Amino acid sequence: MEESTSENNFFKSKYIFIILISVILIIIIVYIFVSPVNKTKLSILDSLPKTQEGIGQAVNLVKVESVDELKIELCDKLENIERVAVCYIQTAVYEKDDKYCNLFPSEYIKPCKDHVNFAIAVNNKDISVCNKFDDARTKDSCIQSIAVKSLDASLCEKIENKSTSSLGEGLFTAYDDCYGQIADAKNDTLLCEKILGEERRNYCYSVLGSRLNDQATCNKISGKQADFYLNQCLLIIVRTRIIELSECKQFSDSNIVKECSLFIAEKTLNLSICNDIYPEKDLLKADYIPSSGTRGLSPLESCYGKIIFQIKDENKCNAIINNYWKDYCIREVRINNK
Repeated sequence: MEESTSENNFFKSKYIFIILISVILIIIIVYIFVSPVNKTKLSILDSLPKTQEGIGQAVNLVKVESVDELKIELCDKLENIERVAVCYIQTAVYEKDDKYCNLFPSEYIKPCKDHVNFAIAVNNKDISVCNKFDDARTKDSCIQSIAVKSLDASLCEKIENKSTSSLGEGLFTAYDDCYGQIADAKNDTLLCEKILGEERRNYCYSVLGSRLNDQATCNKISGKQADFYLNQCLLIIVRTRIIELSECKQFSDSNIVKECSLFIAEKTLNLSICNDIYPEKDLLKADYIPSSGTRGLSPLESCYGKIIFQIKDENKCNAIINNYWKDYCIREVRINNK
């Protein structure tokens, strides 16, 4: 009797153990599937800085189908873990509630919440939210985004970091970019003067000077890279009107001088300018083209061709010394004249 009771207790203990193991496995499976981003390494996020900016880059890199109304249930139906994660972030922004950030591993929670609150601040144009960020760069970027969205240059002055000394070439502070973007949107050259960084200021003058066809604005360009930005600014202005060939000499870059002269040659249909741009010896400077069994057009011949096709005079094709391209020129002109 005692032996039977002992055997029954053994089987009961065995069944209880099996049931406990099953329950634990079910809990683990449910936990994984209910919150898929919580226990999975997110490679797209791991490869980026664990900051508001890094989260923003992930959102831009991972595409999630747009829906009229973002809901967390829809996110869970996505097949790719990274898309699920980004969908959670977008849903949090859509609902203006950062609670979904708590579904992420601990190291992502704060950056996620910063990203959501950043978006809320910009959408509502609420600088008070920007002031709550611990990271100074995030705070400045938030204010800049609101200023640009509002086209309110006075807000740029609320940006704390105005230094340009720590930035490399081609990198601009939120302060400079704030004035630059608003100047660009409003075509306001006076705002370019507020920009502290030389390169960003020159870029501002170059863009607006060429757009407004205002050489005086181009001439405000100064400093180490002045030649580059000034040439670009003036060249675009040149292209908006017919000028004297002599005016092309104002450029310091020889390639810009050639480009300017070529523009004049095409506009005035003057073949002789081609000879001024490219010396006769350039007739022989062209690469061999295997597919055609001959060399390509030299820069001088190319200049001739652009004008000849406009004036539609096949006799002018004789200026091209390569027989292949000369015949091609004559054939095309005859076709265009029909």
